[in-house]
Amino acid sequence: NKQQAHFVQISIYFRRHYSVKDKMKVAVAIILLVISAFQANAEPGGNGLAHSESLSYRLVNGGSPSRGRVEVYFDGRWGTVCDDGFSTDEALVICRTCGYGMVTAVRPRAYFGEGDSGCPIWLDDVDCRNDESELSHCAHLKLGSHNCQHYEDVGVECSD
Repeated sequence: NKQQAHFVQISIYFRRHYSVKDKMKVAVAIILLVISAFQANAEPGGNGLAHSESLSYRLVNGGSPSRGRVEVYFDGRWGTVCDDGFSTDEALVICRTCGYGMVTAVRPRAYFGEGDSGCPIWLDDVDCRNDESELSHCAHLKLGSHNCQHYEDVGVECSD
């Protein structure tokens, strides 16, 4: 690809024009640059990746504040969470984040209704270890990346 070709060109240039000591310095600099670029584009999660965004959460359409469709506020918009792989571990994190107790139910398949058609699906393939303080600290696809439709919006029920 284009990045690899560019890297090869740089490598050839340095091989011809610099000493072994300078090459080592350049190699370390390149490694640090690659790590920095990876972290800048990484999503937070249980994979040791960077956490940079600030998200808000709410439960809606559940008849009480402690139950409903899980929604995430990001980039000035409320969006939903896909039910793919969403289990009690993930539900416990959202209940805790919203200030409630234990999980009483995980409700897949838009049990509390589908998000509006213009509403983004912000999170998919969320995978929590159960010690995270919010869903964005769990492993997940990049924000806004998903293979879901709103009929897969997840909901939870938490104890008060």
